[in-house]
Amino acid sequence: MMLKKVMALLLAVVMVFTLATACGSKQDAQGEKTQEDSQKAQEGNNTDNAGSGESTLPITKDPLTLSCWTALNANAAAVVKDYSEIEAMKVIKEKTGIDVKWMHPPVGQEKEQFNLMISTSDLPDVIEYNWPTDYSGGPQKAIQDGVLIPLNDLIDQYAPNFKKILEENPEVKKQISTDNGDIYCFPYLYLDPKLEGPFQGFQIREDWLKKLGLEMPSTIDDWYNVLTAFKKNDPNENGESDEIPFGAQKTPEFYWFMTTWGMTPQYTGWYRVNNEIKFVYLQPEYEEYLRTMAKWYKEGLIDPDFAITDAKGFDSKVTTNKTGSYFGYPGSRLGRYMTLMEKENPDIKLAGVPYPVLKTGDKPIVGHKNNMFTGLGAGLTPANKHLAETVKWLDYRYGEEGHMLLEYGIEGKSYTMKDGEPVYTEEITKNPEGLAMALAMAKYCTGSFNVARVHDFESEKQQQARPEQVDALNAWFIESKDRNLPPLILSPENSQEYSNIMNEVTTFVTETETKVIMGAQPIESFDFEQYRNTLKNMGIDQAIKTQQDALDRYNKR
Repeated sequence: MMLKKVMALLLAVVMVFTLATACGSKQDAQGEKTQEDSQKAQEGNNTDNAGSGESTLPITKDPLTLSCWTALNANAAAVVKDYSEIEAMKVIKEKTGIDVKWMHPPVGQEKEQFNLMISTSDLPDVIEYNWPTDYSGGPQKAIQDGVLIPLNDLIDQYAPNFKKILEENPEVKKQISTDNGDIYCFPYLYLDPKLEGPFQGFQIREDWLKKLGLEMPSTIDDWYNVLTAFKKNDPNENGESDEIPFGAQKTPEFYWFMTTWGMTPQYTGWYRVNNEIKFVYLQPEYEEYLRTMAKWYKEGLIDPDFAITDAKGFDSKVTTNKTGSYFGYPGSRLGRYMTLMEKENPDIKLAGVPYPVLKTGDKPIVGHKNNMFTGLGAGLTPANKHLAETVKWLDYRYGEEGHMLLEYGIEGKSYTMKDGEPVYTEEITKNPEGLAMALAMAKYCTGSFNVARVHDFESEKQQQARPEQVDALNAWFIESKDRNLPPLILSPENSQEYSNIMNEVTTFVTETETKVIMGAQPIESFDFEQYRNTLKNMGIDQAIKTQQDALDRYNKR
């Protein structure tokens, strides 16, 4: 009798153990793929040097093709049909032994095509995407959904170049990890502090300043005086009062004047002070900003038609010698406008202006600042049957040889070495086919656009064809980034509620700000207390809590 009881007990234990093992090897109800499954897939890879931890080439001697879904950058789209035609990618294919089937969605349909791909569960081996902001629920949800797999163990075993970067830059590891520690992508990175920006800033007609005997503006009061002088003193010398002191378009770039009061429109109006989340439109400083912009608009210092001006219209207002200042990039605006205008006006001179402050001698405390990781990264999917080879292929990009190929292209053709530094050749800087520098680069490398790799400051500096562009970058530089937010990941359970709240809030604050600045709602009678109460009724306090929780989790990583 005792023997039967013992046998029954043993049988029950075996059944429980078997059931637990079976359950542990499957995806959960949300489709989450476990570490055990990833490890099994990894162990099943066909690779000659799997597990060696060495970057030996070729990665595989057997024919291997990986599929990679990624948006086709506009610079590349102008000169190649897909990334396989880029000269650097051809060399990487030859050296690694890995061919890549590039899957590029139609330009302008990236998000729609991504969602369609996810809904069909027909996943490629690699997806390059902005996971923190563009995947609903963030990267942790992507792992739970069975779209991504954690990379921690794979990086430890097969990515010595990238592992070294993580060891030397702990902040990078924080930024590319979920709150529970899963590394989810191989990122596009800015490791040089000079690359963190700002890469946009205020620009001004320096020739107009000199013509009117004015100094470069520093404080917000200086800006008011300069813009007023532009309005009243006919600096374009056509005898008409047609100057636009500060130009803007539908997304009104003058909102960067918020930085004067320590706020920022970056991250859709979120920032932090001593790690406490702040929302611009609830701050007392926002009142002062709004009053200032309303006054400027009323006095004709801001383009009266900014709300209906598109990019083409904005270009026209600048290049027809009417706009005295604006906000933008050094390439697409400052450099391009000087090139377009100097044929008619050889004395044209545009310059970058430091971010404004309240008092002379103050230092700007916030600007258009980047994180080391901007969000774009290459993730591996559960459909990938060659994890080790894929990780080694991506890791090659973070080694010296792969970095030089992707950043500069082919030595002797797209760049040469001078005094130990790579320098782009005239094939790039003065392209014989007349291609703009960014397009000429895209034939050879990815230096003019973003893919999973480390961007190089020397490359960025050389891409600024004019000394005025380099000077602008230096003028905009802000050392501190204490108020800028790191790449936060909202919890999957709160992300939809947050999105619903912010859709309503964003519409409300945008419409209200436009009405107040343009005078449809006079600033003198505007009730800020009622305005804040409306935001609270929309759920802004819950949105703040969601952001604060995300920041707290980030700081604990």
